[in-house]
Amino acid sequence: IAFYRLGVNKIKHFDLSFEHVKKMNDFINKKKLHEKITSECADLVTYKLASEYYDLVYLNGIVHHFSNTGIGLLNCMNAIKKNGYLNLYFYRAGTFIKFLVFMIRDLIKDHKKIDEYFLNSILFFSEKIKPNFKVSSLMDNFFVPHINLYTTSTYISFINDSGFEIISSSKIDPIGRDIDHQFAHESVILTCKR
Repeated sequence: IAFYRLGVNKIKHFDLSFEHVKKMNDFINKKKLHEKITSECADLVTYKLASEYYDLVYLNGIVHHFSNTGIGLLNCMNAIKKNGYLNLYFYRAGTFIKFLVFMIRDLIKDHKKIDEYFLNSILFFSEKIKPNFKVSSLMDNFFVPHINLYTTSTYISFINDSGFEIISSSKIDPIGRDIDHQFAHESVILTCKR
């Protein structure tokens, strides 16, 4: 929706969540945007994207949820045209927050009442009893099937080996330390050019 509002001519939205795709398609139908936006339920690890088709692939907080990060990321990178861009936001290994997330995931992994956790988190974090950012964050950290964490240097090597150049970054410091529980941010954003 943000890209549409910024004036992008053609947008292809992919999501693993049927619910997110339904909401996006409801928006597309309501605003009559079929010519500009499409939304499709797809697993980008197994769904083959068109080769060198996109000017920009925007992976905001999903690559670490791929069942196989390398295969999914390579699929997305191969779909980018020459001189096209990859915006990559990923969770970073070696931070205190992710240490806690994995400890809690391990403690609750056998709990069968995910819906109960979700409803309780809505009641706890929402005045209007509706999902919000905090609720989504909890669910994203604790109940998604996959969180594959890699160091920033692993991502940088993968990007460079794939023929991309990193042209900007955010939250990348401290560089050179794979584990930093005091200063490293839990996520990193890299903008890359093919």
